[in-house]
Amino acid sequence: MMRLQVKVIAGSSKTEPVGYLSDVLKIKVAAPADKNKANQALVKFFSDRLEVPQSSVIIIAGHNKPWKLIELPDNAELGKLLNELR
Repeated sequence: MMRLQVKVIAGSSKTEPVGYLSDVLKIKVAAPADKNKANQALVKFFSDRLEVPQSSVIIIAGHNKPWKLIELPDNAELGKLLNELR
C-alpha cells in the first residue's frame, strides 16, 4: 500500500488530476463538498483509474477537509498516473 497526500478541489466542472503543489497531488472533483460526495468522487476516481475496488482506496485523514491523506494499492497504474503528473 502507498500513502499519498491529496488536495481536493470540490465542485469543479469535471473530475481530473491537476498536478502537484509541492508534494501534494491536486485533484478536481465534480461533486460538491457536501454530505461526503467529494470524498466518494475521489475514491471513485482512484478506483477507476487504478482498476481496483473502491474498498481498497482508503481516506485515512482529512474526511472533512480539502487536504487528505489516502492509502492506495501500489500498482503499475498508480506509478503511471503519478509519473504523468510530474
